[in-house]
Amino acid sequence: MSLRLRINPLDARFWVTTPYGVRGDWAAGYHTGDDYSTHGLTGVPVHSTWPGWVWAVGNPWGVDYGLQVVIVGPLGRVRMGYCHLSRTHVLPGQWVRRGQHLADSGDSGRSTGPHLHYEERRPPFGYGDCRQPRRNDKGSQHGREGT
Repeated sequence: MSLRLRINPLDARFWVTTPYGVRGDWAAGYHTGDDYSTHGLTGVPVHSTWPGWVWAVGNPWGVDYGLQVVIVGPLGRVRMGYCHLSRTHVLPGQWVRRGQHLADSGDSGRSTGPHLHYEERRPPFGYGDCRQPRRNDKGSQHGREGT
């Protein structure tokens, strides 16, 4: 499978309901990642959008993000965060491949209900060092916002 083909962290039944950049009461003043609806479910399998090393598991980006898995890409230039999880299936330092089951969705941290927050950060990897996600394939998913 080519790395040029992008995949979403959740399967096609689930889509982005709050995309990156939407203005709101977040600390940055805008939404720092893509939120995927899980239709009120927890325990939905979360998959890696890109290969890399598990940089951290737990709360490395703070408790507001709940339980997280953060993957650093193979070149070390991007960190991908999977947030508000209920359970993790990987350990720090572990190598993961694209599409690998990392965790299960949840409702942990500062959350308005079960969903997955997917975020990408670049150096120096702090809050606000986010970028519009590129490793996931939103495709037409953003066209279904609010549904």
